[in-house]
Amino acid sequence: MKAVIFDMDGVIVDSEPIWIASKQQMLREQGIEVPDAYHHQLFGMTLRTMWTKIQADFNLPLSVDACITRGEAIRQAMRKDLPVKSIPGSITLIQRLFEAGIPLAIASSSSNKDIALAVDALGIRPYFQVLVSGEDCARSKPFPDVFLKAADALGVKPETALVIEDAVNGVKAAKAAGMVCLGFENPAFTKQDLREADGIIRDLSLLTIEQCQQYFGEEQE
Repeated sequence: MKAVIFDMDGVIVDSEPIWIASKQQMLREQGIEVPDAYHHQLFGMTLRTMWTKIQADFNLPLSVDACITRGEAIRQAMRKDLPVKSIPGSITLIQRLFEAGIPLAIASSSSNKDIALAVDALGIRPYFQVLVSGEDCARSKPFPDVFLKAADALGVKPETALVIEDAVNGVKAAKAAGMVCLGFENPAFTKQDLREADGIIRDLSLLTIEQCQQYFGEEQE
């Protein structure tokens, strides 16, 4: 294992409940009610990919750009007075890996602005050598672009990198990149289908470097 690449939303930052709530409000404004479970398939997508799908699924009268603008206005208003919260155990794990000298990256479908806001609010920017946003990639998760870009920036081969993901689209993207992927099942969230992951973890604070290493061969160039 030469590097660890983290997804951000749902792995480091407890942001997914606000994402769901803001999209639900946007759809209600259009007279549409859907179960929260509908949104699980959207986790890991960039804003444009996500709203393109929603717009098509419900034949919304708004353009994709208008959906993005309104959806983001709702989300920003919802989180305006809320502190950025970390997922329990995430910062402990990040610090453990950093202290062991393992290069770290974030590869997130969130915008560069949201990534910067989160890492600065949590005080974890110094731990990461690389921050990659899906908005800088041609294709969104479940395509592997964001993870391949992170590995390239870290200077490691994809097959030597470990990804930690909580969303089915992210797991698919990591495996498409040829990387080892651990699926994080947050007990506070509804379970997603992470069966394609190489392993499942439920408490980030308990994940050890030795456990991470076991998914790799003894020797890596």
